[in-house]
Amino acid sequence: MERLKKARELRGYKIPEFAALIDISPSSLKNWESGAVDPPCSKIAMAAKILNVSMDYLTGRAGALEYELSLTEPIPVEQLRIMHGLPVWLEQNGSGFALVDAIGQKLTFHDGRTCSFESITGEVRAFPPGFALGLHGIGTPLDAEELTTHDRIWLEPLSSDEYLRQELRGWYQIRDGGRYAQSEYGHRFYTASYGATWLAFISSFL
Repeated sequence: MERLKKARELRGYKIPEFAALIDISPSSLKNWESGAVDPPCSKIAMAAKILNVSMDYLTGRAGALEYELSLTEPIPVEQLRIMHGLPVWLEQNGSGFALVDAIGQKLTFHDGRTCSFESITGEVRAFPPGFALGLHGIGTPLDAEELTTHDRIWLEPLSSDEYLRQELRGWYQIRDGGRYAQSEYGHRFYTASYGATWLAFISSFL
């Protein structure tokens, strides 16, 4: 089940961590994701609930949408139907973060405003473009799976608060097998929120 792996990695779960959540062994999860063994329906249902995707998506049934977010490409509006509960960045009538409400077919902003899927005309992204937040990282942000291949990264918080970004941005160490990034001052960002609250780069302008 390749889609199970994609959805798990997007949510920031490591194999041992996610296996424990659905009460199976890490080796069983690896076998499911590789397609060597088919999981029982009860476990697919548990995985779908935790990952906020449909069982149809995980099982690859006809009509299921591809669930692969890019850090650089816009998200098709149709894909929002399988992103319930995830944060996205909407560039329309005042850019900002919003939570996907796939059940109500709308985006909900922090101030209570909503935008129906049908009325979306701007680009929807997994994270804000660098120019919108004044990022100091150089180049393309790392993909989530790349974080464990670096011991030290330049971290850019994703926030509209410039003072908060200045306070928290900087060099961070990847700790606990890639579970979180920590600065020398003890600030932590967890990989489960990567792309929603922070981005990582291998170098910076500063």
